[in-house]
Amino acid sequence: RYHRPYEDFDASSDEPDFPQEWYLPLMMELAAFLGPKAGVTIEERSALFAEAKAYREAALDNGTEEGSFRLQPDIR
Repeated sequence: RYHRPYEDFDASSDEPDFPQEWYLPLMMELAAFLGPKAGVTIEERSALFAEAKAYREAALDNGTEEGSFRLQPDIR
């Protein structure tokens, strides 16, 4: 067993708790979801979602690790 809290994003040098092949799909989907706040047009967002989908499918093709994953809040 291995226990530790998720990394938070409070500095520009923080990296997500995901395998490296998921960084680009994560970034592209976040860009698409945050687009309206930045004034991105619906056409540009559609292109971002399509690109994110392609990157997500490529990341899924890398295989998955066998094992379980459980989230539990710290109730201290």
